[in-house]
Formats: sequence, C-alpha cells, structure tokens
Amino acid sequence: MPMRRPLLTALLLACAALVPAQAREPQEVDFGRFSERLVRCSVSAPGQERQLQRCGQLRLEQNFEGVMSVRFSLQPSSERYSSEDLVFAGILSDDSEPMDCRGDGRCQPRFPLVFSVNAISSGLYNRMGLAATLPRARLARGQCRIEAVRATCEASGDRGERWRAQGYFLSTPPPDARAQR
Repeated sequence: MPMRRPLLTALLLACAALVPAQAREPQEVDFGRFSERLVRCSVSAPGQERQLQRCGQLRLEQNFEGVMSVRFSLQPSSERYSSEDLVFAGILSDDSEPMDCRGDGRCQPRFPLVFSVNAISSGLYNRMGLAATLPRARLARGQCRIEAVRATCEASGDRGERWRAQGYFLSTPPPDARAQR
C-alpha cells in the first residue's frame, strides 16, 4: 500500500526536527518557530513513563503552512545525556489557523492550535547539543492540542505503541495537582 504524501512529509519533518537547532542554523535565527519554557511536564513512551520530570522547553515548528511539529525537550534522569527530545509531527486541523509569522520568521501560535499527528520521533543529545543516539522515527496516529496554558499530545503506532506528552508553560503557573483529582 503506497504511503500518502502527507504522512511521508510528516515523517521527514519529524526526523528533521530532531536535528539540534545549533547544528542547523545560527542561534539568533528562529525561522518558523515558537519556543516556550515548560514548568511541569509528563511523558510516556514505549518502555518508559516519567511523571513530573525536569522540563526544558516546547518548540513549535511550521516550516510549511499547514504542516506542524511540536518538540518536547526534556532533561533526562541520566547524567549521561544533556537532553531528550520527543517530537510529534502532522497536519494542522481545519479548525485551527497556522501560526502568525513575522518577516523575520519568528512565529506566534493562534490558540488553540490543534493538529493530527502522523509521525513521532525521539533522540538523545550530549552536553554540546550533538546527537548521542540515532534518531528514532515512527509513523503514528494521534492529536496535539496547544493552548495558552499547556500543550498535550497523544499518539499510537501500528503495533499498539503509545506516546503521550503534556507540559505547562512557564508564563502560566500549572494547576495544583490536588485540583486535578
């Protein structure tokens, strides 16, 4: 069965999104991106589940209108690696508008931002920001929802694998854990 073009595009973008920003272009250029610090996050992926881990940042990338990826950059519990990224990539839903990008390429999301997930990728990086492992990418199905307060992504693979990531932005305090019960 031939792979549809949007799925292939999403898979390629998910893999490309794993290349650290330092390796792709100078730090000051932020073309097609929006980044925000995370204060609290939880991630579950095949073979691992970590709650309330040390968070890094969330980055949205929109290199083509309608094609979106969200990267959760986390600080793993191991001292061996500096960061761990989990990327969800896919197609913007018809109910959401693309990010509003200025002439310098910096973008601002129009909340809520919702997109269907077509691919997942992950990777580990050393302290210099270089890949410490080969990136892993998989086709997946799911959804991401980015709001002014938090970002939530869920997806599953053909073999029953499940990925979930949720993070709260630094600019808005996360809700009290007791209030969520």
